[in-house]
Amino acid sequence: APGAPWTFDFADWRARLRASKQAPRLLVLCSPQNPTGRVLTREELAEVAAVAEELDLVVCADEIWSDLVLEDGAKHEPLVKLFPDLAKRTVTLMAPSKTYNLAGLGIAFAVTPDADLRRAFRRAARGIVTQMSPLGYAGLEAAYNEGGPWRAELIDHLRTGREIIREHLRPEDAAATGLQLASTLEATYLAWIDVTDLELRDPALYFEEQAKIGFTADFGFGVKSGRQYVRLNYGCSHDDLRSALERLVAAATARMRELNG
Repeated sequence: APGAPWTFDFADWRARLRASKQAPRLLVLCSPQNPTGRVLTREELAEVAAVAEELDLVVCADEIWSDLVLEDGAKHEPLVKLFPDLAKRTVTLMAPSKTYNLAGLGIAFAVTPDADLRRAFRRAARGIVTQMSPLGYAGLEAAYNEGGPWRAELIDHLRTGREIIREHLRPEDAAATGLQLASTLEATYLAWIDVTDLELRDPALYFEEQAKIGFTADFGFGVKSGRQYVRLNYGCSHDDLRSALERLVAAATARMRELNG
């Protein structure tokens, strides 16, 4: 339901994985979740661990958003810390790029406790994954050792940003705008917006042309529910965010009027 937490259908997971003729060997988990902004609970992570063990899957835990939990009372739980026995089959991916705005330095790292899996990872990465530069190492060290004040200010900034989003995408306005906030905004700086009611062939292109907003389209996220979404990055100034949301609402409202004659 719009605005309700996205959850996994683990029974469907198991059924699909067991029935697959491709014999999947890798489970990729994004935690906190992109694009929905979910912070996964211990119960959900326990199910993920159980599926991996039952079906003998290697887990790639992408935890790059772990420093950007916005919801009071929510806490990111590293998968391997919660379930140490899963370490033998898990690669955890981390980076300071999202939190500290260092994507241009090409900094990332993998935590792989199991020696055999670590060797396999290195073989697979050879020729594909580049080595970090000295500047990248310096940036990583500075971010994690001295970036606490930056992160604290960023969290406050993003919390205000998500309130601005909620003000502009109120459930009671959905009938007029055709827009429904489809995420709880617990973490990350990404908002997942349901635009199904607008009946657009290409929502991202429509809003680029009509509202001058560069959304990320939903087709890269495996959406197969018959609904349409766009992803909004609200890691920007509050003035820019308000301006974009005002243009979004205006373009969407005009489209709804067009549909309703």
